[in-house]
Order: sequence, then structure tokens, then C-alpha cells
Amino acid sequence: MTLSSKQITDILTPFVQNPANSKILLGNEAERNAHVEKILFTLNLLIPTVKENQENYKKALPPVLSLGHLQKLELMLNQIVALGIYPNLLEGCGLPWELRSKHKTLLKRNEKPNFEQITKINAIFIQLTSLAEMERIMSLFFGDILAIIIQMVYFRREKSVESLELFSENCSQFMLVRGLLQMTNTKTSAPWVKSIASRMLTGVVLRKGGIKALIHGVCGQTIDVLNPSDPQTWSAIRRLGTLLSLIPQNLKAENYYQAIFRNLTDLLLDQKDPMFIIYSRINHATLVNIQRKNPKLLQVILTKPENELRIDQVHALLVLAEAPASDLYQAFTRPYYVKLLSIAAKMSRVHVEKRWTQEIMMILHRNGNSENKFMVQSILNLKNVEMIELVLESTAAGNELLSGMFIESFKNYEILQSEIPESEIENLDKKNSRS
Repeated sequence: MTLSSKQITDILTPFVQNPANSKILLGNEAERNAHVEKILFTLNLLIPTVKENQENYKKALPPVLSLGHLQKLELMLNQIVALGIYPNLLEGCGLPWELRSKHKTLLKRNEKPNFEQITKINAIFIQLTSLAEMERIMSLFFGDILAIIIQMVYFRREKSVESLELFSENCSQFMLVRGLLQMTNTKTSAPWVKSIASRMLTGVVLRKGGIKALIHGVCGQTIDVLNPSDPQTWSAIRRLGTLLSLIPQNLKAENYYQAIFRNLTDLLLDQKDPMFIIYSRINHATLVNIQRKNPKLLQVILTKPENELRIDQVHALLVLAEAPASDLYQAFTRPYYVKLLSIAAKMSRVHVEKRWTQEIMMILHRNGNSENKFMVQSILNLKNVEMIELVLESTAAGNELLSGMFIESFKNYEILQSEIPESEIENLDKKNSRS
């Protein structure tokens, strides 16, 4: 049955303009439950009508719900929160009631959670969340849905884990991250709430697109895209670098770092993204933290064929995201230097790729690179003097690299000299004296 605008007004009005509602708020548990059931019944009547208009609304056609309807619905949902959700949540699950309402004495917790009621409430709330016309209002109640699901998991209710996974995969990842971070960082959150929320956050990070959601959830409005050097932005980047490098308790270090590596570096594929510089610096900060904790493991990850990055991704990591006192470039020397050398030693058709390569090699050729000897040997393997000269000139080789080149060349010269028979050396000396 499709409801008209007048019919929608008629079924919503009794819940917001009825003096008797104030008595129900102060009434006993049975009266409050009955009132919640009536609201849920009304919402069930309304949902099919709004759902029918979903495609039209997405095409910018007129909505079914007026501004007045939305205001009434928000008041009704707040009544459900006060009478049906919070009374059934354990202390420390969800935001503190004081942050949700000015009426601190209004909340009356039930002795035991009414799981049948909160399961029914959650089902209705999740349906409303999927409706485009209700998106703005339901964003206000996202934390309530999350709190109910987490409590259901804690009590090991039937299919609660499956419900959690289904909801977390299909909801807004940004909203999910924001809600989970709120729960893990709220002082009044119970330890079991923080534990479940932390595991859920790990699941988000490992999911495709999850790291991007985490970045926006952590940074919020503190990120200044137009001024990436802003102190608040740098602080947010460092926080994220530390957060992403922390190994979850239920995962091995190699498995976790391997899982997030591609998710992280995939953020470096779209240079037109307004957040590209921010993503680059978060990548850099995370890998720096991994390098400090486990340098050998980072080398293992970087040398895996499936983890090979494009030149533009390496450029974003080492050049665009360059940070003071960072030596991350040393970890990239062995996995990428020979490839970079090959590009730098020839006239590449992709001129921008050659410019990226030269800028990366300028970073690698700095004094202090522990892989200096490896780079010297790789350059000498070119054999062609003109190519070697081209590489050294175009990449602003540091003094240590040039010194290494000289020493290695001198050693090779001495070896070659020692391999020439004495008779040939005498003949060469005689020829030289005659001339």
C-alpha cells in the first residue's frame, strides 16, 4: 500500500503532538515498550512507500517525505533511542547518555536487556539507513545501530557475528570507522566494547577501500588539502602512520603488513585525487614505522613480485612524500635500483617517467645510503661509459657514490693490470720508449 503525503502526516503526527507522550516517558517499562512497538509498527507502514520512490529520488525527482515529515521522524527515532535502545544497553556500550540528552534522569535501564526488542529496533533502523531520503537523519543514529550489534556479539546471540559482518560490509565505511573510533577512544566505553570495536577496525583496514575510510575517519576536518604542511595535518599523518603500523593481536606481522601494503599503495594510483599528497605522506609515514620495527620484513614485502609498484607510485612515496630524517629510501634501493638505472640510462619515450626516475635516483644517490656499494656495482655493470656519465650527471650523484665509483674502478684496474703477463708489459714499455 502506497501512502499519500496526507496519510504519512496522519500516522506520524500522534507521536509528536500528543501531550500523553510525556507521561509515557516517565511511565513503567510495559508502557514504554508498548509506545516503542507502536512507533515501530508505524515505521514498518512507511518504509515500503519510501522504498518505492528510491530510484525516482536518486534521479532528482520529488521526494515522498517532506521536511515536516523528516522532523517528525527524527523525534520518533529519538523516542525509540530513549525508551527502547538505551534502557537495553549495558553500561559502557554506546555513547554516554549525558552526551545524547539534556535530561539525565530520563534514562531508566532495564534489569536485563530485552533482546527481542532491540533486535526488532535494529532491523527497522538498518532498513531506514538504506533509504536515500532518510540518509541524513539516519547518520545521527548510526552509533546506536553499532552499539546494538556489538552488544549482541558480546552476548553471543544467534547469528550476531554474521549480522555484524554483513552490516560492516554494506554500510558507509566512513561512518563505520568514525563510530568505531569513537567507541575505542571514549573513556566510558567498557573494555569488551573497545575490544570488539578494535577487531572491527582491523577488518575495515584489511577491506578494499578501508584505509581510505580510516584516513577520513581519523582526520575529519583537520586535514588541510590545500596546505599539506599545516601542523594539524602533519599530526594527523603521524597518528595514522603509527595506527596503521600496529599489528593486531590476532594476526602475524607478515600477514598483516602484506594485507595492508596493496591497500595503502593503491591510494597512489590516482594523481588527480585532491587527497593525493596526503595519501602519499600517510603511505610514507606507515612504511617508515614498519621499517623501524621490522626492517627485514619490509624488505621481504618490497621484493615480492606481486607487490611491485609503478614508477609513479615510488616517486610519490620517496619524492613527493619526502620527510625530514627519513631513510625509507634505503629500503627501496635493492628492489628498484636496477630498474631505475635501466630507465635513466636510455632515452625513454615516456619523458615524464624518466623525470620521475631521475628525481627518485637523486634521493637514492644521497650521501649516507647504506646500499652505496650495491649502487656502484650496478652502475659499473652498464659497461658503456657514456651511459654511466649520463646517469651520474642527470641524478646529481653525491660525493660518497662518486668516491665509491672511483675506488671500485681503481680496484678493477689493478686486477686487470695483475692479469697481464710480464712479457707483454715489457713489450709495451719498449714500444712506448721507441715512440
